[in-house]
Order: sequence, then C-alpha cells, then structure tokens
Amino acid sequence: MKRRPLFLLVPLALAAIGLALVARRGGGGGGEGSPADPRPVAVGRPGAVYAPKAEPVQRAERPALPGPVAVRDADGGRGEGGDDADEDAFGEVLDIVVPPELRDDDPAIAALEPERAFSETVWEALGGTREELHADGARLLASEDAEERALGGVLLFFGDALDGEVLDFVAADPDPLVPLCVCDWVRDFGTDDQIASVRRSFAARGMAPEDLLAFAERSAGLAGGGRSALDLYLAGFAGGEVPAEGLARLVASPEASYDVREQALFKLLEPETRPVGEAALRAFADGLAEGDGDLLPFAARKLSDLALVSNPDGDDEKVWDSEAPVVFFLSQAEGGLQARDLANYLEYALRRDDPEFPPIVELGTWEFANDFLLSARDRLGELPASEIDALDRIASSLDRLVEYDPAFNPFETVEDDGEDGDDAPGGDDAGEGGSGADETGEG
Repeated sequence: MKRRPLFLLVPLALAAIGLALVARRGGGGGGEGSPADPRPVAVGRPGAVYAPKAEPVQRAERPALPGPVAVRDADGGRGEGGDDADEDAFGEVLDIVVPPELRDDDPAIAALEPERAFSETVWEALGGTREELHADGARLLASEDAEERALGGVLLFFGDALDGEVLDFVAADPDPLVPLCVCDWVRDFGTDDQIASVRRSFAARGMAPEDLLAFAERSAGLAGGGRSALDLYLAGFAGGEVPAEGLARLVASPEASYDVREQALFKLLEPETRPVGEAALRAFADGLAEGDGDLLPFAARKLSDLALVSNPDGDDEKVWDSEAPVVFFLSQAEGGLQARDLANYLEYALRRDDPEFPPIVELGTWEFANDFLLSARDRLGELPASEIDALDRIASSLDRLVEYDPAFNPFETVEDDGEDGDDAPGGDDAGEGGSGADETGEG
C-alpha cells in the first residue's frame, strides 16, 4: 500500500492521547494482554481454524430444490435434462445457465480487489505484537489517505485499543469510509458489546440515512464499508419499517458492491416487499451490458432462482430470518462466488435491525453452512482470493448461529397461532422451529 506523508498535528495528537489512556488502563506492566506484551497477537483466520463451540444434537433433512433442469450452453442450445425436464417440487422448470469461467479481469471480480488487498494487509499485520499494532495504528490514523486511516482503526481493534477517545476519533473521521470500513471488521469479528459500542459511536457522528444509502449505492471498488452502511441505514427505520424504495435502488445500482446488492435483495425478498425485490432484480439484470462481464449476469440469474426457493409456500408474513432451503441452495450452487453468496445470506439472516427480536433460524442453517465451509477448506487452492475472505465471514456467522439454530436446542420451537409447539424431544415440532420471540421473525 502506498504511503503518504503523515500529519503531525491534531489527528496524531488525539490518537496518541487515546492510546495513552489505553496504556494506563493496561497498567503498563507488560503482562499478558497489556499493550506492552511482546508476543504476537494470536488471531487466526476464522475460515481456517473454525471449530464449533457446541455440537448439534440433531440433524436436518436435505430439502428438495428446483432442478435438475434445462441447461443452456454458451451457444444457447439445450443440454442434459432439456426437453424431458419435469416440473420440480416448486412447480417450476428452471433454465439454468452453465456457470461462466471467471477471470480476474471480469469487472465484478476486479471491483472486489481493493477489499481483498485491504484484507490481506490486515491479516499480514496481525502477525505483529500488540505494541506494534498500537504503534502502527496510531501512525496510520494520522495518514492523509482514508484507506490507511481505516487500516489503522482495524489494527487498533485487533489490538484491543479501539475504544474511548480512539473510537470516537475514528468515528468522526471526515471520510465516512474510515469508520464504516472499521465497522465492517468489528461486525465480522467482534463481540456483541464491541459491535454495539462502535454503532453508538458512529451514531454520534449523525450521518443521515440518505447519506448512508448514497455510500452503499456507490460501494463497489472500495476497501469496505458498504455492508455496514446498509446495516446502519436499515437500523435507522423504527418499528420494522422497510425502506423498499431505497433498497431497490441498491439492487439496481451498477455501482453498488456485490455484497450490498445481495443483502439488499435478500431483505426485499421478504413477503411484504417481495414484488419490489423481484422488480429491482429484473431492472438490474436488464441494465447489464456486454462490458459488465460474465459474473453479474450469472449472479442475477442465480438470485432469480434463489427467489423461487425462498418462501415457496407464499406465506404472507416472514417466518424465518434464515430459511434452511435457501442456505442449502447456496451451499450447492455452482459457479460465481458461492462463499460470498452464502456469507451475505448468513449476515442478512443474523442482522438485528430491531434488537427486541432475535433471529429466527430454521433447523439446518448451521449444518448446511458448516458442511460448505468444511468442503471449501479442501479446495482453497481453487478459490479466488476474495472467496477465502468470505470463508472467514461464514465462520464468524457459524459461531453466532450456534445461539439460534434449533439443532443445538431441540426444545426451542416457533409459536403456532399463539400456542407453543410440542416441547418434547422428537415431538412433531422438534427440529422444525427456531430460536426467537414470535412467528413474524422480524429482526
């Protein structure tokens, strides 16, 4: 990463003050966990080291999915299962496009490069000691370059120094990329308390919802921040209100990042706003041109297939924040950025737009995602670098899913018409429910 001249005025002074406060809290004694600890900070890539903190007590059945179906090759001809394809369990015969061979120069892949490079820089820096992270973080916070300041904030987060005045300083950075990019990393790898602290500090910044939407709408090609901008944008609407028009803008925007577009679409595919989501996806697909490469048209087609898997019964109200058939579909899909698709869905499902409603997760969510992660580890050499970063995000979501997936607690059920389901192990509802407050699954 190119270095620019450092400021030696107010920004560095404020960062130094914040770090000094952290050092005083650590006692300055050089003990384990203190800023003076000379040992490297032990942070393993979650996708490579993930191990469940609990073992599931029950397994899920593999759901039926659309297909096998008519396959169209590059020349538009029909391949295996074409004319003889039967209607699947959903009453649809899908015309699946053969996955394209993705190249590094595909525009959508190239747009992920800044985020991948930023991530690589972070993980490489985490081999240093806590003291080195603090020194590098303070130096980078004084940079003229917003991406470097964001890097400084992330290093301080992993060095347990992103709080107090340091956090307030990062949140108040003149470029919203800095706190939003840092927020991405805290949301992915931090504790609930750390995430809440960052969100409170960012809220004090007073960034308007429309400004958050505008940032997310132009998030392609950035080092990060788009996912957090979307998260904070949604959190700004009280009472479960869904800003359908704004989300539709994100889905259709050619300048929105891959992650932002998917997560906005997942939100819109909820029953109340599904028609808006489907229309936005069609608008995006219809607006693609030859210069947009191969990945985005294929991704748009895969997302239209996913819409058939989601809520096939046509429920008028949202039941699951995470639908197991959707997770299974994404875990089995071929082509494109499978790990990224799954990471985005799990993060959408775990989002707490309203803190009063915990996620309601269908049995199988953790299992199918975990199976995918284990399989992907065996073929790391075949995956694009951006997919390896997505595996880290999946691993973090798996850790959180343990709290909600009924695979780990068979006594949790979703209420049916206001009455509790059978709480006995192996009862009719055992394994069909999810953790949560009510059937709406709002959250």
